[in-house]
Amino acid sequence: MSTHRRRGPELERAILDAVREQVDRHGYTSITYEGIAAAAGTGKAVLYRRWATKAQMVLAAMAADEQIDLTFTVDTGSLTGDLELALRGGRDILDRRREMVAGLLADFRPDDSGWGSHCSPTASAMCSARFSHRPARAESSATRLSHPGSCPCR
Repeated sequence: MSTHRRRGPELERAILDAVREQVDRHGYTSITYEGIAAAAGTGKAVLYRRWATKAQMVLAAMAADEQIDLTFTVDTGSLTGDLELALRGGRDILDRRREMVAGLLADFRPDDSGWGSHCSPTASAMCSARFSHRPARAESSATRLSHPGSCPCR
């Protein structure tokens, strides 16, 4: 009997599915590289080559979660509407992946010098996917808010 060795997207999908399943079953703090590798049918080294930390691996699993739509277009016609819609999307993520989010928040500490390196690539990709079609509006709003006296909340 020949075994098919998974590679590329097929292997990554199996790993990320295993991450979500392991977090759901055991909780964020109890997952291990060993357990995820076993559940995905691969080796620990494969995981470490892709993600240096558990947090990076869990963020990647959240970003690839088919239950969470990170690619919807945010364009309500106003910055306020866009932000409200994006925040509702964030609430949906919290509702669906509460254990993952709680674990990630507990794992990330503001005094951690690696804070930005844990989430910046994934967070940047998520934000880019949601708002890349609206650069002019975002730039205009950022410019207005950066000038004293122009903030509508003052």
